[in-house]
Amino acid sequence: MRKSATLLAGIAMIAALGCSTGATEETFSATLNRGNETAAGVTGLSDADGSATATGSMTMTSNGIGVATYKLTVNNLTNINAAHIHSRSDGTSTPAKTGEPISVFLFDGPATGSAAAFNGVLGCNAGVSCTSSFNQVQITAGAGTGAANTFDALMSNVRNHVAYVNVHTVANGGGAIRGNF
Repeated sequence: MRKSATLLAGIAMIAALGCSTGATEETFSATLNRGNETAAGVTGLSDADGSATATGSMTMTSNGIGVATYKLTVNNLTNINAAHIHSRSDGTSTPAKTGEPISVFLFDGPATGSAAAFNGVLGCNAGVSCTSSFNQVQITAGAGTGAANTFDALMSNVRNHVAYVNVHTVANGGGAIRGNF
């Protein structure tokens, strides 16, 4: 009996030590609006999608071992057809401007629908969890030429405020609202 108790205690200790990754969880946020698009040098935006008054927010948590969970909420925007994280690739600490390569797809159509304004979490179906995630596989598959194409590079850019979230619409294909991390 004593050997069994000692063996079980040893297994429990090994399991506890093995489950500790030492990883640090980090949480980031971005506030999305049209002003962030124009501040980045975007001109000629259409008001057909409601982007003049649209808002959004994104919270993202990295678990420290290569997975990020996120929730992207959008309000008063019509015909949304894509959302991405764009990120600098040149190693500079200058804030990202328009046209930075895509690092990861967050939402990739089809358009959210009609002329009625969308209010809610992108990619969320009623009755299910409204939190999504991505890892290295999605970054490698989605990264454009010159993008931060590893999870660690993207998280470094987010940490250093050289990455942004961009929500695209049919009327504003280059981006309707955005927010820097």
